[in-house]
Amino acid sequence: MILNKRVGSCLLALFVVICTFYQPASGHRSTPQEVYQRAWQLVRDNYYDANFNGQVWLNWEHKFDGQLHSVPDAYRAVKVMLESLN
Repeated sequence: MILNKRVGSCLLALFVVICTFYQPASGHRSTPQEVYQRAWQLVRDNYYDANFNGQVWLNWEHKFDGQLHSVPDAYRAVKVMLESLN
């Protein structure tokens, strides 16, 4: 369980660093919803547990729609989502 928390924390830290410093060539800044959606997709496509710790991962895709007003809001939502994986 501690290993899973460390993996989740590392994934979150990596994601935050990538989102903070990555800017597409177009100069487009990601919206909070785009940040959250990208994190959701990364987990969907790359998480090692195909059962997502026994939960329906699709339920998280739109869980925070309309609630993300800033990038820090998106980071908090991503943290909650990742913590759900234990």
